[in-house]
Amino acid sequence: MSNKHITELENVVKGFFKELNTINLQEKQLEGKKNIYNAKYLREFEMDLTKRKNELIEKYDQMLTEETEKFKTFMQDYFTPKGSDIDNETTALLNSGIKLSHEEFMAIAEKYNANHTMLRILKEYALKNGLDLTEDILDLNLDNCSKLLDSLYNELKNMITSLGQSYDTFLFTDESGLWQDHINTMYKPLDVLDN
Repeated sequence: MSNKHITELENVVKGFFKELNTINLQEKQLEGKKNIYNAKYLREFEMDLTKRKNELIEKYDQMLTEETEKFKTFMQDYFTPKGSDIDNETTALLNSGIKLSHEEFMAIAEKYNANHTMLRILKEYALKNGLDLTEDILDLNLDNCSKLLDSLYNELKNMITSLGQSYDTFLFTDESGLWQDHINTMYKPLDVLDN
C-alpha cells in the first residue's frame, strides 16, 4: 500500500506496540523479582504499570481517531467533483461518438485512477455505451470507501484497546510482510485514494 493515510494509521499502531512492549518488559522484570520486593511496593508498582497502560490506550486511541478523521476529510475532498479535474481532451473523445472497446476504455480509466471526477465521467460513458464495469476502479465511491475505512479503524482500535492480546506484534514488522498482505487484501480500494 502506498496510501499515506493508511501508513499513518499503521504508524500509530506500531508506536502503540513499541510503548506497550516496554511496559510488558517491565512487568516481566517485576515478575522475576517478586520474592525480593515487599508486597506493598509490588502493588504500587503494578498499579503504576496498569495506569501507564490505560494512559497508553487513551493516547493511542486518540491518535488513531485523529488520523482516521484526517483520512475522512481527504476522502470527502477526493470524492467531491471539481471542474479543474476535467480533462477536456478526454471528454471531447468520449463525446465524439467514437465507440471505445473495453480495452481502450480501461486504458483511459487507468490513466485517471486518482481523479474521481474523470472516473465519474468515464462511468457515465460506460453505462451509456454498455461497457463492462466489473473493474474495482470504477466502483469507488465515498460510501463504500467510508465503510472500508470504518472497518480498518475498528480493527486497529481493537488492537489498541485489547492491548494487542489477540494480535501478534510481528504483524507490524517490516520483515514478515503479514500486515501489508492483510491490508492489500482487505483494504486495497483505499490505496487508490492517494495524494
